[in-house]
Amino acid sequence: LWTAQFDKVDPWCNFGASLAVAGGRVFMLAHNGTVYRFDAKTGQSLTAGNGDGLWNLRWEGGPAKVEGKAAEPLRDYVRRTGMDLAGSPAAGVLVAGYRQHDAVRWFDPKTGRQLGEAGVPEPVGVAVRPDGSALVISKGAVVAVTREGKKPAVVVPADRLESPWRVCVSPKTGEVFVAENSDRAGSGTAARHHQVKRFSTDGKLLGTFGRPGGREDGLYEPADFRGLTDIEADPVGGFVAT
Repeated sequence: LWTAQFDKVDPWCNFGASLAVAGGRVFMLAHNGTVYRFDAKTGQSLTAGNGDGLWNLRWEGGPAKVEGKAAEPLRDYVRRTGMDLAGSPAAGVLVAGYRQHDAVRWFDPKTGRQLGEAGVPEPVGVAVRPDGSALVISKGAVVAVTREGKKPAVVVPADRLESPWRVCVSPKTGEVFVAENSDRAGSGTAARHHQVKRFSTDGKLLGTFGRPGGREDGLYEPADFRGLTDIEADPVGGFVAT
């Protein structure tokens, strides 16, 4: 649709950790916990290199643009705190997970204002349902939680998953896709595992994609995965994975 030369926007923060779409905007969570915004139709950057329009979604808040020695501890912020970002065009909200703080937060995609917060043990990946509730990978399971902060409800039990890393929900069917990646989510002792699993809205397994052990060396097999870093549902019932 379009290409954004992000290094022209900010050459000092030129890679991202997660993408989300909501309210006609594309949001890129950068490695330091800030968010850059683009127009979803044209690709026009809504964030300037001088920091104008930059949002800060770090748990601690504070100014978005931090320079000099104060910026050094933030360069690895997303990995260190276990952040993930998701959005829903239908719900018109952004949701960020904070693994280090056992919580997820909801944000207004127009202003960046925090709308709510819910406690979730060790959230790894987040997704947003059309009704604005969040699906969260927590302690090996997928749970649903609302911004009113009620107790999370299990959608996919942990015994149906292995090393879940990222999750998404189909806007067409409501089905849930989970990307499993033992290199990132595993304990380090389990066998290698790289698959995508598809579940019904009530957690029934509907399909499994890829070899359990992931793509092997040798002849390329496009139906196998290795090192899944993210997954998102497409508009017609399928998914896109990186």
